Amino acid sequence: NELRDVYDKQMAQNREDFAKLYETRVNELQSHLADERGKASSSTQSLSEARNRIETLVSKISELEAANLKLNQKISDLAQDMEDQNSNHKAQLAAKDDEIKRLLDELNNQMNEYQTLMDTKVALDMEIAVFRRLLESEEDRLGINIGDDSFDEGMVDHSTPEIHRVVTQNSESNFQKKITVSQTQL
Repeated sequence: NELRDVYDKQMAQNREDFAKLYETRVNELQSHLADERGKASSSTQSLSEARNRIETLVSKISELEAANLKLNQKISDLAQDMEDQNSNHKAQLAAKDDEIKRLLDELNNQMNEYQTLMDTKVALDMEIAVFRRLLESEEDRLGINIGDDSFDEGMVDHSTPEIHRVVTQNSESNFQKKITVSQTQL
């Protein structure tokens, strides 16, 4: 807008100057024509020069108006380009913000899932520790010695409710008592 205002002011000033110059020249030519009527050859030459100057000034005014029109068109084009770039920039920022929000939501979901898994793991670890203590206390109380390897080998069949173990010191009846006591404490 400032550029347009400057060019409009400059154009108005140029027109005013040219108008004054044109009026001055026309007045000079008219007075000169009145003074020089008797001298036909010099009057004709002066008139021809004045016409040439007027034509030059008119063509210059036309050129300036055409240049002004081109500059106004450039200003409009640049304003449109800036508006398009601004819209593209806003769209890109919105897309980036959406992507960041999506990634943050995904990260939050993964953190919640991780926390749930960790809570489950801790609960299972605690439950395993409680069962191990119960089993060890029952083994000590009943005098049963079950090795770690035999315990792992004994837990082969998960489809039956009975627990299979290898007993190293006591008889089968002591083993049945141990299972019954463990089940009642649970």
